[in-house]
Amino acid sequence: MREWWVWLSVACLAAACGKGASADRPDGRADGGTLSDGGTGGDGGGDGLGSIGPLGETTWTPLLDGSLSRFYRWMPSKGRNDDPEGVFRMEGDTLHVLGLPDSDEAKDFGYLATSADLGNYRARVEQKWGTARFAPRKDELRDTGLLYHVRGQDQIWPQCIEFQVMEYSTGDLWMLSGTGVRAPVKDGSEAIFDPLGTPEDFRDGRIIKSSEPESLTDWNTLELIASGRDSAQIVNGRWVNGATAIEADSGDGWGGLSHGHLALQAEGAEVFFRALEVRPLAYLPPPPEATVLFDGSDLDAWRGRDGGTAGWKVEDGAMEVVPFAGDLFTRETHGDVRLHLEFQVPATPTDQATEDRGNSGVYLQGRYEVQILDTFGRDPGLVDCGAIYGVRAPTVNEAFPPAIWQSFDVVFRAPTWDGTTKTAPARMTVVWNGSLVQEDVEVPGPTRLGDAEAPGPGPIRLQDHWNKVRYRNIWIQPLAPEGTDGGTGGAPDGGP
Repeated sequence: MREWWVWLSVACLAAACGKGASADRPDGRADGGTLSDGGTGGDGGGDGLGSIGPLGETTWTPLLDGSLSRFYRWMPSKGRNDDPEGVFRMEGDTLHVLGLPDSDEAKDFGYLATSADLGNYRARVEQKWGTARFAPRKDELRDTGLLYHVRGQDQIWPQCIEFQVMEYSTGDLWMLSGTGVRAPVKDGSEAIFDPLGTPEDFRDGRIIKSSEPESLTDWNTLELIASGRDSAQIVNGRWVNGATAIEADSGDGWGGLSHGHLALQAEGAEVFFRALEVRPLAYLPPPPEATVLFDGSDLDAWRGRDGGTAGWKVEDGAMEVVPFAGDLFTRETHGDVRLHLEFQVPATPTDQATEDRGNSGVYLQGRYEVQILDTFGRDPGLVDCGAIYGVRAPTVNEAFPPAIWQSFDVVFRAPTWDGTTKTAPARMTVVWNGSLVQEDVEVPGPTRLGDAEAPGPGPIRLQDHWNKVRYRNIWIQPLAPEGTDGGTGGAPDGGP
């Protein structure tokens, strides 16, 4: 903890958490609500997601409490917050849905939705089936769902995307009431999610999950990553579905949909939920005094190894590795810094060699690498994502599935020198997707493929390992010399 003051020296950054049934689905109908796409810089995360720390640290915020104070209930026969039967009822730390006496009487479909409008977040919840079933689905498969990006008027079902929770279909993705997505699917008549499949555009209907990891008798863990207009749906640790370019029909045309309420359905089956939590994604905007290295527009701050033009491409606000074009280097050199960047790894065959799966890396001073790799679902190792390459594995694997934007926040302290003699090694702290995975780790020398050590500053370097990794939102701040009152060199009081 000797470098804890470094954390305090970097001013807290205000990061926006974003505003942050179809014709094929029973009871679906169109919704003519107003579309508002807050994107990554929008307003609407409110107190629903919790705060982001000075180095992008985030924590899980529990949503369930005894009074369900963060939610509103809605059922068509009752409207908002009128639930005399207790369709949605807390029992200790567990939400019991449709825990009602057996009856042949039809029960309203409905939902329990967050009061907060959420964007750019992770959500997770545990789910288990009960035994009771009610008309109009008394003789049907048990069914519920996690609705996200809910917007517009309350109805069955509102305009949103559904993370289906249903016997034998948990993980399906439904586009309800005038929404659409782009998703990679297998060739054939049915739209079955396949990360290596052909991306196609869909409006209404469903994308079928890629596999069946759910349990019908035990607790299931459902995880959702809602990253702008992209999403990933994960069941019991397995990535089974997802989408990009999520959109909605506002009544005046189609536009991007990146935020909304989060809701749990009541759909005729008794079900239990517990441990519903959300966590913001650490997509931090550059502070006013930061040096922006890439803002989505050009590569002017970058060069090739020989000093020539950077050979990667810029598309849709991101830079992408052009395989065999070579590494990129910043034109300016740097010493002690705090660095923020966001990256996205491509989907690759799971039987491919590990280091050929979304491989890249960021080198501080061109010498010391923090690894970038598709390691979703793996035990973390010395050469996996978030590792200081070959020196120390990340303390936890915080990898997201491919096609979801991830974040690194790095505090780097350069080696100290007495002339040409190194007197102390480089040190690094790394926050990956909101989790501290490296804390003040000594780096004894250049990592693999790093440039030779020498006194003085060096460039930031992004690696071309022949995989089409993408980057965005890269910015840097100098750190005050150690032993001073902290701060980022541009502010005498140590603030931003």
